Amino acid sequence: MIIMTKTTPWISFKRYGESGMSKPKESSNDGLANIQNNDLDDESQENIQDIHDKAVQLMETWEQARDPALLSEAVTMLEQVVKYTGDNDSTKPYRLRKLANALTDRFDRFGGLADLEKGIALLQQSLVLAGTGHTFRPKLLHNLANALQSRLWRLGDIADIEKAIDLEQQSVELTPEGDDDLPSRMNSLGNAFLSRYLRLGKVTDLDKAIGAHRQMIALTEHAPKPTWVKNFGNDFYCRFQHLGELNDLEQAISLYKQAVNLTSGGHIDRPYTP
Repeated sequence: MIIMTKTTPWISFKRYGESGMSKPKESSNDGLANIQNNDLDDESQENIQDIHDKAVQLMETWEQARDPALLSEAVTMLEQVVKYTGDNDSTKPYRLRKLANALTDRFDRFGGLADLEKGIALLQQSLVLAGTGHTFRPKLLHNLANALQSRLWRLGDIADIEKAIDLEQQSVELTPEGDDDLPSRMNSLGNAFLSRYLRLGKVTDLDKAIGAHRQMIALTEHAPKPTWVKNFGNDFYCRFQHLGELNDLEQAISLYKQAVNLTSGGHIDRPYTP
């Protein structure tokens, strides 16, 4: 059996206290007071939507600025939005997903397991509310699969990766051919197979990972993301370690070089390769 560790060369762990990270600041929103004691009349609904839109803007700014205070404020606002959105409201699944994504982002940044657990629960709730025929379902399946993979790396429960693979396969099957999100979902599916290999050591999972990542590259119209190419290289590198075939090592090196060439020096996605 192969055990995942923090020394695995292509896995990066960023947790609170590392790389100069600071704890997120507490924040408040005066606009929340407008809906605290209302009966959700039309004006209250407008207030909720306004808060939601502002939270989304904060998340977009957070993606660029990486200021923890922005993320903390967005989470606070989205929690209130979800609280005052009824289950019969057609926007509830979308709003649950927004909050879940914000919480999983905060987990990635600071490592608070409670954020990840809550994010998973919210995504599961969103799937139930959206139903089986909702066009939004592939996104939810994909997000939940990624969150379960994150929990696997944190807690090591093999049930999480089994479920993640099942969910991501459903997401891929429900995504129409030509959809811009399909390559990303194939990348995640390949990553899930690789994660299971790293837990159980079955070479068949490596073959499945290679197949998924090969399809990911084929589906990408423009230059693929450097991290995607790096992930493809990881498959071959692991198979080389398992089987000792020189061709796999050469393929891995070639893909790692491509990933490096796709980035500029100091780029945030510039990969570390073994």
